[in-house]
Amino acid sequence: MNKIPDNSIVVTDITSKTIEVIITGESSIEKVRKMGFVCHADFFSVQVLDEEDKINKIKKLISANALFSFGYGWYPSEVIAYYKDRGVDFGIYKVIRWAGKDEYKIEDVE
Repeated sequence: MNKIPDNSIVVTDITSKTIEVIITGESSIEKVRKMGFVCHADFFSVQVLDEEDKINKIKKLISANALFSFGYGWYPSEVIAYYKDRGVDFGIYKVIRWAGKDEYKIEDVE
């Protein structure tokens, strides 16, 4: 497992009818619980009703300063880019990419 920044919400999957996140820090846990996420062994998830619900949940995660895992091939960062191409305005959001197991870079994306 790659190192996760302290007190973070890292979105690992938003491609299906479930959004999955990995959490570090008690304040982050409280934030996602308020959004309806349920705790599993090593991640939290929330069910998505439809595309509008998914977009609203993504916006809430952005407001909570969540980090969207970067990659190609339907990583969370690519799903947001897909919605942006279709006119959804998310404003500025954060992307995390790993350069190694213990090395990551966080950047703001408009």
